[in-house]
Amino acid sequence: MPRTIERVGIYWYPPIELYELMEQTWNGDLNDYEACQLIYSHQGDCRIWRPHMTLLDAVSILSDDMPAFREAVSKVLQEYLPIRLNNPHIQQTGWGNNTFISWDADHARNRLKEMRHVLLEAARDFIVVEAVSWENISQVDRLLELEGDKVDEDFRTGLKRLEKLLTKDPLHLIHAPNIPLAWYVRRLADGKDLSNESLPFAADPHISVATAVPDEDIAMRIRRKLPEVPPWRHVLEHPGYHCIEEAFLVHPAPTGTPPITVSLIDRITQEKRVEKRPRWQRGDKLPVAISRNTTLVALYGRKVTALQVLLSNLQQMIDAELGEAFSAYPTEQIHGTICGLEGKRLHDQIINSNFAAMQQTMRTIEFKKLFEILNDTECLPIKIRFGGYQEGHEYGFTSRGFPPYERSFIFTGRTALIIGWPIYHTLRRPLDQLRRSLRAAGVLHKYHWDRKTIDNDLFMVLGNIQRDQLDIKTLQSLEQEIQNFLAEQPPHIVDITRDDLKFVSYYDTRLPVSNSIIYTLDEAEEQIAEIEAAYAAVGGWR
Repeated sequence: MPRTIERVGIYWYPPIELYELMEQTWNGDLNDYEACQLIYSHQGDCRIWRPHMTLLDAVSILSDDMPAFREAVSKVLQEYLPIRLNNPHIQQTGWGNNTFISWDADHARNRLKEMRHVLLEAARDFIVVEAVSWENISQVDRLLELEGDKVDEDFRTGLKRLEKLLTKDPLHLIHAPNIPLAWYVRRLADGKDLSNESLPFAADPHISVATAVPDEDIAMRIRRKLPEVPPWRHVLEHPGYHCIEEAFLVHPAPTGTPPITVSLIDRITQEKRVEKRPRWQRGDKLPVAISRNTTLVALYGRKVTALQVLLSNLQQMIDAELGEAFSAYPTEQIHGTICGLEGKRLHDQIINSNFAAMQQTMRTIEFKKLFEILNDTECLPIKIRFGGYQEGHEYGFTSRGFPPYERSFIFTGRTALIIGWPIYHTLRRPLDQLRRSLRAAGVLHKYHWDRKTIDNDLFMVLGNIQRDQLDIKTLQSLEQEIQNFLAEQPPHIVDITRDDLKFVSYYDTRLPVSNSIIYTLDEAEEQIAEIEAAYAAVGGWR
């Protein structure tokens, strides 16, 4: 009975939050840069299911060897992961005019490089090689045709060297359908050895986010413009969205067919086929997890009359200018996040996502301790002031380096935000200190990516905007108009007491009232088991 061969690779897929931030970037914040506009207009769909990072490119393994192969590569992943990436930026268009994201973190990049080499070494004993002779290569004419203008003298030199090598003796190359013959030719043109030591996926790691810019002239324009595009720090500012925590064993399938994946984190090796899941494309609605997460918020639900009127007035101002490009939230849905409680369930514990992603630390959320802190904190009550901040006035603080006038209302990504700050408190930064105090219960605030970072802002999302339908100047003008409106208003002071805090168990991060479960602090304290049971298990959706 013939032995069967499976084609398999190892990939990291960024979490859904990163997709959302990518969309915000392409559709808005960076689209005043021509390179982003060109990529957005001309990119193709990512050819391996969705945006991904290659850890081990597709190779061939005997089916009988798959269990041992999985164990070998799993040990490597367990040794090296998690790896934290930060300060991502558009790196380049590269092979096939793909668009890549890279990052400014030499340690993480070098660790990834090392891990990829070690993965290759672990896989080498299992990888099928094939004899390649000049006679059984039927791609040469087609190769020259496909390469077109890229067939320079060096390329022809490499092709001659390949013919000379193969005429003398067949080469035993790794059976890797993802590696085009042109890659071997270029390696030869550069004087490299074509042993099975040479594989393209040992290069600098990156996230492939867009593929196949079909027009070479457009690709050249993108390359020329890329140096003008700044790092995405101001958009992708949450390092936790770029922490490699898990890898997937992928069996690439025919085009248009979802692959089979095997999660390797914690050595989970149960296969699952993802059926009827569309390939992700910009503009599509993103998939929603079947499980819930939890967050701690304030001012959710019914509002005091003065705040209700203020929020409604701002929504009307935006709607009057933007029309259908603005989708206002119901005022009951508008809220201020105190601290997200996102995590994953590992056996009987909830592992905090931010600690795992941002500090590479496994911290369990201790809900009983969390309630002790909230019940006894000196940070509450807090008075939050919205509006009344004059341009050019000093108020003794800034928000991310900007004066409160400029941050009182902003458009960021695809959202419209109003922001307020605490006043009249014995503590200098009561909201920041409240968020910081929750670390003792295993909860890390997502904007506390280091101990020096301060977040004393309370922002509330008024609704979503369709950035691709709007001119950046229109948004800037409306933003300043609303900032002036708020500056001319008497300050709106809102009290946040213990009774104004809510635990919200949600599917949708926007927290629509219709499908969110709302707990008062007293109710949440009595139903900890129910809240914990709603978290997703480590390893993916459930």
